[in-house]
Parts: sequence; structure tokens; C-alpha cells
Amino acid sequence: MSSEQRDRMVEAIACWKLELPGSRERLSSIAADLLAEGCEGPATVEMASIYSEESRFRIDTLVENLISELHLGPELSDGPEFPATRWMCGAALAGEITERSLSHWVHSQFDHESDSEILNELAALDDEYDEVEFTGAPTDPIRSKIRILASEFLGAAQPAVAPRTESRAT
Repeated sequence: MSSEQRDRMVEAIACWKLELPGSRERLSSIAADLLAEGCEGPATVEMASIYSEESRFRIDTLVENLISELHLGPELSDGPEFPATRWMCGAALAGEITERSLSHWVHSQFDHESDSEILNELAALDDEYDEVEFTGAPTDPIRSKIRILASEFLGAAQPAVAPRTESRAT
């Protein structure tokens, strides 16, 4: 399995564990790509062929089997937040999600208390978005900053990232 496919699967598993939209389809698609590369373990085969209505319980079991089969435990040992953030940053840069979605998600996962300065800056930009909703100021400068930070996050060495421990009132 290529390192790119390995990273994609780790990110997909992380997104699934955090219940991000599209995770089920992403897991199945990446598993199919792995099959095309010659990874033919039972969990990979099953994940590649799941139905769109497959039960969450069944997919959770398959995900745990995939982690074991593909030896992905070390990449997920610190939790799913960091790999999911990598996916979210890539999705924002690719135009699959909005910059606001990225900053809001980072803010909800890490608040302003991450060990990563980039993530703290993204959370602060979510606050700036909240302010411009009331003032009517343009969002282009904020969107541009988010894109720069997303690029920096993807290019940075893996920071020690710990999610917030207390829940945020909504």
C-alpha cells in the first residue's frame, strides 16, 4: 500500500470516528483503491463492498478490523482529531468544503487550546467570521487567511494536537 493511500485511509477512518459527512463513502472508495493496488485482506474487501445503507455498527466493526489488518494503529493512537483535520484542510483547499466550515470545525474540536498554533489561529478566524456576520464586513480576507493556514497545516510536521477536554455550550 502506498503511503498516500495509507494516509487517505487513516484520514477516512478518523473522519468516520468523528462522524463527518461522507465518511462511509470515503471508506468504501479508498478500500476499493487499495484492492486495485493489491491489498486483498478480508476487511479491505468487505469495506470496498459495503452498501450505502450498511449499519453503523457493522462499519464500526469493519473499521476496527481494517485498523488491525492494515496496521494503522500507530497513526490513530493519539485519536482521530489530527488526521481528520488533515482531511478537512485538504477538503477546504480543494473547494469540497468552505473555509468557514473548516474554521468552525477546528474551533469546535480544539477551541483555542490546541498545542498547534495553526489550529488556534483557525479557531480565532472562526470568531472573526462570527463578528463579520454582524458587521457585514467582507469575508475574503478571512477566507484567504484560512486557506494559508490550511496549507501550512498540511505542510507542517505533525504537531502534538490534543482536542479540548471540556464541552462547549452551543
